[in-house]
Amino acid sequence: MKKLMKIRHADVLEDWTTGRPRWVQVRRQIQVRAWILRLKIVNRLSHRRVNEVSGPVVSLTTFGSRIERVHITIEAIAAGTQRPSRLILWLEAAQYERPPAAVRRLISRGLEVRKSEDYGPHKKYFPFVCSEVEFDRALVTADDDVLYPRWWLKGLTDASEVAPHQIHCYRAHRIGLAEHGLKPYGSWHRGGYGVASIANFATGVSGVSYPSDFLAVLRASGDRFLEVCPRADDVWLHKNAVENGYRVNQITADGIHFNVVPGTQAQALMHDNVTAGANDAQIAATYTRDDIRKLTEAIALAGAGAAQR
Repeated sequence: MKKLMKIRHADVLEDWTTGRPRWVQVRRQIQVRAWILRLKIVNRLSHRRVNEVSGPVVSLTTFGSRIERVHITIEAIAAGTQRPSRLILWLEAAQYERPPAAVRRLISRGLEVRKSEDYGPHKKYFPFVCSEVEFDRALVTADDDVLYPRWWLKGLTDASEVAPHQIHCYRAHRIGLAEHGLKPYGSWHRGGYGVASIANFATGVSGVSYPSDFLAVLRASGDRFLEVCPRADDVWLHKNAVENGYRVNQITADGIHFNVVPGTQAQALMHDNVTAGANDAQIAATYTRDDIRKLTEAIALAGAGAAQR
């Protein structure tokens, strides 16, 4: 894994502007825009398959005007050192019937475009787990507005091979506990590297790998997320991990937020869920007392282990 993770500054969103000189910011923005231009050219000219026999399934969704740029993210995934065995884009009926030309070109190279009901962000995984008879490999979820670097999928796959029954991600938070429940989401600290735990909360923006047996758990849980956290798929996925004892592992020492595709953030869920605090209401509605008890025990166990070390 260490040899694989040659992380360039231009791969990481936070490094664009945090304490960097203006010329560094400009250089990195030029690098990212050149990267996007290359992906657009590939979309126009390439006949290379977006998938291969080995590898996990990669699933994502999009909505609204973002469908006009989703091909950039898909091309970035397809350009990886490892390609998925299946690459699936879930769309609601209107967009499914009339996908843009860039998406149609990807279909000819192996992209699966499938129709889904309106499950909001849960479209990236829920229609998949409902549509499959059995699960024989991990499912990796991706966001539709992110530039995933070439080593992205290989890193998740390598981690899954080492610990096949854990959930693996590049970016996680440590759940914060208050006296009578959970602290506000905005106060949770970054972390999750080194000790896999149900108290680690994977954030889907940078991609998450879910083991095949966990997919059966999600199918059995049904669509109750529509009642408790309809706009917070990360919350529902983590709640099921806690309830069923699936530990979450951040695979890099620092949590990574990869670069976003310019022009996609006007409709981002982050504005409501994080900035406006909608996550907290959905979290309160989703986690049960038993979930919080399990999280409390996991955090206490992690603290005891750290003290012994």
